[in-house]
Amino acid sequence: MTSGVYQFIPCITHLSNNTPSTDAFNALSAWSSSIAKRKFEVLQDEEKLLVAKLSWASDDTAAGPDLDKACSDFKIERSFKKQDTQ
Repeated sequence: MTSGVYQFIPCITHLSNNTPSTDAFNALSAWSSSIAKRKFEVLQDEEKLLVAKLSWASDDTAAGPDLDKACSDFKIERSFKKQDTQ
């Protein structure tokens, strides 16, 4: 398994009625539900910020593009925080 910690914040164009953290959670839920070995754990949840540890199979070459699409769909930006070593 590959894993890393990512931060999610709203895009400039975020116009949802949901809080940005709710939309980030929804994006992660969509991403993880599409492939069984994808998982996420919320580490920090604030109104305009969500930090989560994401895990996926090492051979899951679609993990990055699928996460990009889910974030785009929910108008959320992500940034890499650190590689998880556990």
